[in-house]
Amino acid sequence: VRAIAHAGEIVLEPEFLATLPNLSIISTISVGYDGVDVPWCRAHGIEVTHAEGLNAEDVADHAVGLLIASWRNIVEGDRMVRSGGWAAQN
Repeated sequence: VRAIAHAGEIVLEPEFLATLPNLSIISTISVGYDGVDVPWCRAHGIEVTHAEGLNAEDVADHAVGLLIASWRNIVEGDRMVRSGGWAAQN
């Protein structure tokens, strides 16, 4: 194993990484280094990188969506419809 693409769900323990003598890079496919002991890796010659800005547009879209949902009471309306509180007028 020379490289690991890591999503961060599982911690990459130094004890495990030490069993991979040819490992030279860990690339986290997120904006941070979740689950990777960066100082340990760098001290052992393993580069660590991440996808800076990967989800910036998605986070902004979600924030605007939450703002609109709050402003227009979408969550409350959804709950009312799902609970049968709205019926079509005949």
